[in-house]
Amino acid sequence: MSHKSSAFIWCSNYVFQFFFCFGIFLPFYQLWLSDQGMGSESIGIILAVGLMSRCVASIVGGILAKHESQYQNALRLVSALGLCTAVSMVYWSPSFYHLLILTVLFNAAIAPVFGLSDAIIATLDKRKVLSYGPTRMWGSLGFVGATVVGGYCFELWTISVLPIILIISCSLMLFSVTLRCPDLQTQRSQHKTLEEDGKHWLGAELILLLGILSLLQGSHGFFYGFSSVYWQEIGIAEGVIGYLWGISIVSEILVFIFANKVFSNVSPKLLLQIACIGVLIRWGALSIAEQPLFIALSQTLHGVKPCTESHLQ
Repeated sequence: MSHKSSAFIWCSNYVFQFFFCFGIFLPFYQLWLSDQGMGSESIGIILAVGLMSRCVASIVGGILAKHESQYQNALRLVSALGLCTAVSMVYWSPSFYHLLILTVLFNAAIAPVFGLSDAIIATLDKRKVLSYGPTRMWGSLGFVGATVVGGYCFELWTISVLPIILIISCSLMLFSVTLRCPDLQTQRSQHKTLEEDGKHWLGAELILLLGILSLLQGSHGFFYGFSSVYWQEIGIAEGVIGYLWGISIVSEILVFIFANKVFSNVSPKLLLQIACIGVLIRWGALSIAEQPLFIALSQTLHGVKPCTESHLQ
């Protein structure tokens, strides 16, 4: 097997495993918290603190793993932390503070993976070892698989089995990262420092870009935190909720497949405008849609955000 094929298999397998785990956690964790006796206010606090820990962990992970030779060891560490946290979910009593600590730890475990896995894929993409879109698409497939499998399992056995599924998923993810990724350097090479490379990007345009992306991402916070609980309250079953999440990621997969052809000549400014308009339409539609069909149609607009993020890279 060639190095290119081995690298593609390693990367696609790992992002599949990670996003499968994330696809269990993101849509259904809020339902599990509700099942543990937490009210809407407590869930909001727990998820908000979890998101804060995710931000901090992303920054710390980027500082500690500066070079590609450190990426895999960092992934092993956070994967092990995720597994330990999932195991703790089974044994800790469901008090507010215990659930808060578990949420902080699990978010701290998954947060660095987004940047580290993207850095590995982007690095190998620059070396023409693999292509970013087709590789990253396997992560989207993993998320879709998780929403479908999770929805089925939770309808069959109730949401209380979520920690067990996370344990299995985290175990597979940890096993995946124990294998070495081909074509990643194991020694430091000469690169421009952050100060040398970043001086060209400092200024009003960078601040504006970060502001727009922050608003786009921030607008998803309430949706990620309460959409599943809301859908359950209006009578939608867990299995259907899983499909609704899965539909949004199918649109993301289609973006990754066709983006190079459709958006190759589109300017970053127009991409941001498309993303902002798509997000506004999506949130407006979801605010009034209560039938699964109309919610599903609104969810197809999810693909505009990853389109922007991947092409701005």
